[in-house]
Amino acid sequence: MFVDPRKGEILLADYIVEHWWAGPSDEPSTADPMRSRIWNHIIPLMGDYALREIDASALRTFKAALLTRDEGSTAEVIWGHLSSILGSTVDDQRLLRNPMKMKNSVKPPRAIDSKAKAWSREIVDAVRAGLQDRYQIAVDLGIGLGLRQGEAFGLAEDDFDFAAGVVHVRRQLRWDIKGRPYFSLPKGRKIREVPLPANLALRVRSHFRRFPSTPCTLPWRNPEAATTALEERQRTPITVDLILTSSHGNRI
Repeated sequence: MFVDPRKGEILLADYIVEHWWAGPSDEPSTADPMRSRIWNHIIPLMGDYALREIDASALRTFKAALLTRDEGSTAEVIWGHLSSILGSTVDDQRLLRNPMKMKNSVKPPRAIDSKAKAWSREIVDAVRAGLQDRYQIAVDLGIGLGLRQGEAFGLAEDDFDFAAGVVHVRRQLRWDIKGRPYFSLPKGRKIREVPLPANLALRVRSHFRRFPSTPCTLPWRNPEAATTALEERQRTPITVDLILTSSHGNRI
């Protein structure tokens, strides 16, 4: 395949801003952190390189500078963003090959593996006791169902099937970089069923009696105003009877 070398003369920063960034269509919870990492790290450290100038030496310099800014886990993610960007330059016929895939002398930064440690029963009880009564169920949802924060905050009363002994995890409550809330699918964009232990079912029923669920209407998937008919359909607000709300009846 022939690649016109003149197409590789564009600066990486200009390529990202003018050609690449328009491509990602992720939800704000994914797109906003990605944009922050690219604009705060990749563009300042690599943006002045022309695409065709990005070689092993440039990548070694970038890696060294990156590791002075971020720990291994974040640096590994940023490295992956750069690789994705440079992979797109191949698809756009600006480079013949992705330089990050052909430079064996430059290895990506690696995160240090750390093993998660479960809370002890004493810590669980202490955390629950330290919360207001209406929020104590959040601890039970995390411990008993293994829910992430956004999934617990997005739970509705009708997500609980007491007869079948399961909880349907259908959504999560998220916020974009401007702090605007919205509902979206759970992490991995997959709904799932979680077994509901009998003792947790009793706690949940008690919570429902003491703290009635509150309707909450929010956009789906993205809080930005729709600009196309497709976006309008995708972002149509939904109403959920949230089981976790503030004392004023507001979402958390």
